[in-house]
Amino acid sequence: AEPILTLGRFEEVRAFADMIHTLLPQARENARDAYGLPGAMYPLVHFPLRCRGVARANITWELDLGLNGLVAKPLWLYWRHTGDRDFLEDLAYPVIAEGARFCSAYLAEGEDGFLHLEPTVSPEHWGLTPHFERNRDATSALTLTRYLLRAAAQAARLLGRNGVEAAEWETKAGRVAAY
Repeated sequence: AEPILTLGRFEEVRAFADMIHTLLPQARENARDAYGLPGAMYPLVHFPLRCRGVARANITWELDLGLNGLVAKPLWLYWRHTGDRDFLEDLAYPVIAEGARFCSAYLAEGEDGFLHLEPTVSPEHWGLTPHFERNRDATSALTLTRYLLRAAAQAARLLGRNGVEAAEWETKAGRVAAY
């Protein structure tokens, strides 16, 4: 999204944002039914649009826990480039907040005192491995989860919403395991 926004082609990112917001009910359903967690988890692929049921391309790659951050980043950047408060409140914040709720619930406390993503699949390297030996703390998932939690906390503060939850998101972002 960054190059497109820099060129002022906001309508292209806005079309993506509209689609992502439209998929929010299915992403909530996915979080609830597939993971048993609150919030929303965007699957890797979700076509065609449906009223019920989440379409999946490959269950292995659905465990890329960076997907929520990847989906939300263009929405957050659109807000930062345009300053369109209505867009932030009506379209971006619901997506960002629900994604952050899911990621916050998915993170697990490690013996080292940091928060970890396990299992997760690195989109660059492996699929699922025996005993999840290579499915812990994928760099892309860690960076995008931290980004999402910080964006959600900042958006909540800007909108005057979810103060306790925003503080929790910011705290958790600071405790995400190192890359």
